[in-house]
Amino acid sequence: MKRKTPARILVSLAAALLCGCGAPGKAVRKDVRESALDSLVQKKWKDYAKGKPGFKGEMSVFLRTPKGEHFGSTARQAGPGTHFRGASTTKTFTAAAIMLLHQQGKLNIDDKITALIPGQDRAYVSDTEDFAIPYKNQITIRLLLDHRAGVWDVDNSTFPATTRPPYPGQSYIMMVQEEDPDHDWIAGEQAVAVAEHKLSSFPPGADYHYSDTGYTILAQIVERVSRRRFDQFLRESFTVPNGLTETTFPYLGRDQKIPEPFLPGYSRMPAGVLESTEDNMSSHVGEGNVITTPADLSKWVRLLVRGEAGLKPETVKMMTDVLPNKDGNYGLGLSLVPGAGYGHGGAHPGYLTMARYDPGSDVSAVVSCTMMDYVTTKDEMALLYDVIRDGRRLVGFPEAVQKE
Repeated sequence: MKRKTPARILVSLAAALLCGCGAPGKAVRKDVRESALDSLVQKKWKDYAKGKPGFKGEMSVFLRTPKGEHFGSTARQAGPGTHFRGASTTKTFTAAAIMLLHQQGKLNIDDKITALIPGQDRAYVSDTEDFAIPYKNQITIRLLLDHRAGVWDVDNSTFPATTRPPYPGQSYIMMVQEEDPDHDWIAGEQAVAVAEHKLSSFPPGADYHYSDTGYTILAQIVERVSRRRFDQFLRESFTVPNGLTETTFPYLGRDQKIPEPFLPGYSRMPAGVLESTEDNMSSHVGEGNVITTPADLSKWVRLLVRGEAGLKPETVKMMTDVLPNKDGNYGLGLSLVPGAGYGHGGAHPGYLTMARYDPGSDVSAVVSCTMMDYVTTKDEMALLYDVIRDGRRLVGFPEAVQKE
C-alpha cells in the first residue's frame, strides 16, 4: 500500500476547510461483543488523534467469522453498508481479473507485455511511441503483478531533477488536474510521462518497488484482452456473480461523489484539516478507484482467498505465493501479514483501509478510517493491525493461523 499524492487537496488549499457530509448508514443495535468493538475503536482512534490539532474522521472495523459478523465504529450512524474509497484494495480486483484471464487461457502472465495477445493480432500494450517505457521488451505481466517490473510510479512520485522544466519536483497528476480538475485520464496517458522522460526504478526483476502505474498498465491489459471496459469486466466477472452490490469502480473525471450512505473523508495537511470526500478517480483506474463497504470488501477478500470468487484454488495459490520484500511479503496482488492474513491495504486522501482474510480461522477483517494524516504518518499501519488483532480477540478468535 502506498499513499496517494493528494493532488486535489493541494489544489484546493485556497478553499480549505469546506464542510461536507453524507448520509451514513443507519445505526444498528449492538450486542455485547459489538459494544466492545465500539469501545476498542474509540480508544484506538482517540489515542491516534492525540497531539493532532483539528483531527477529524471516524474509524470502523468489520469482522466476518464462522460464528457471525461483528461491527464496531466511532460513528453511531455508520454500519457494514457505509461506503468509502478502498484505494489500493482495488489491486486485489485487478490482479484477480488478470488471473481469471490467465486461467481462461486468454493471456499468460509470463508473457512479455510486448507479445501478441493469444488469438489476437495486437500486443498486450500499445506499440506506439507514447508507450515506449524503459525496458518495455523485458517486462512480463507477472512482474507487473508483484511490483518487480521497475515501472516508475507516476502516482506516488514527483519528477526527478534530471527532467526538463517545468517537470522537476512536480507531480504529473497534479500538474494536469490543476489545469483541469475533471480531466478524464485515458488508457496509457500516464505511460506517456514515463516514456517521454525515460523514467524507471530498475531493470525488470532486479528488485521490488511498489508501483501504482504498473497496475494502471494491468487494467489496460485487461481491457485489451477482454475487449471490455475495465469496470465492466469487473462487474461481469466478480461483483455481480459474487453479490458485491455496493462495490463500484468510477472511471470518469467528473464522477467524484461517493454513493450514500457514506462518511465524509478528511485529510490532515500542514495547512490544516481539509474535507476531501470527492475526488477525480480517473487517474487511479486499476490501482485505486474502488468504492465499497465493509460488508462487501470483507466478503470479497474471503471469497477470493478461498478460491470461491471465480478463480480456481490453484490459481489463487499463485497469488498467495508471496515473496519477502522491504515492505513485507507480496504475491500477485495479495500480501501476507502474519497474524492478520492475506489481503491489501489502501490509502487515498480522506480514506485509509485494510482488508485481510486468515484461511486458518476463516476470519476476514476490514478496518476503514475517514482521515488521512499527511503530517504524522508513522503509526498508521500499526494502528490498523492492532485493531484487527484486538478485534479478533474480542469476538473470540485471538489467534490467526496461516493455512498452507
